[in-house]
Amino acid sequence: MEKERKELLTDNFSIYFFELRKLKKSQKGKPMEDWLNLINAEKKEDLMALEMSTKIPEVKDVIVKVRELSAEAKSF
Repeated sequence: MEKERKELLTDNFSIYFFELRKLKKSQKGKPMEDWLNLINAEKKEDLMALEMSTKIPEVKDVIVKVRELSAEAKSF
């Protein structure tokens, strides 16, 4: 909704906000929680734990890419 004109902008999509600080680390195994845990990972150990627990191939692929990029950055 556009605030000033009180017009509906579109009904084709929705926007969701997630408070990553409130995400519990124990919520694993659900697709949305796995993606949020990936975004919220701060340490290498967080990524490794998520890689071992997730059943989502795309999350595992992203973790591999993050490790590759991290290794490339360290080589410079």
